[in-house]
Amino acid sequence: MTARFWHHGAVVVLGYVLLSPAEASAKGLVFVTWGDTISHVGDVPLADRQDLGANRVGYKYRYFGVFWVNLWIWGGEYCVYEGKRYRAIPRAEAARLLGKTDAELGIPFLYRFPLGCLILVYSFAVLEVTTRPDTFILLSCETKPR
Repeated sequence: MTARFWHHGAVVVLGYVLLSPAEASAKGLVFVTWGDTISHVGDVPLADRQDLGANRVGYKYRYFGVFWVNLWIWGGEYCVYEGKRYRAIPRAEAARLLGKTDAELGIPFLYRFPLGCLILVYSFAVLEVTTRPDTFILLSCETKPR
């Protein structure tokens, strides 16, 4: 069970590192990462691009993590951006640009639940189940003969 847990955990971490929206550059081995990043939410329609000077709507936030796995995230706000330049906009403006209502516009999943926190919760749950199986009820699908 433990080997299986480590295998799944390694796959999740590797997938996140390869698909992470954050850019990082360093010399040598990096243990701690932090900074600002923007999660892409949608594209600005062609009619509005010239007025804004940007062609994407994103959610900008600050993060802190280990090995590019975010443990803590804060300071989120909607923005329009192009490359590394961005300008903060109100939530209502982001919804208008994307053709959605304010209620339909959501916050990115990994902003609400940073991957590092999800991994820690999963690790503690697996550890609890494997070290104290007597505290959990196991269901059986056995049928009695008639």
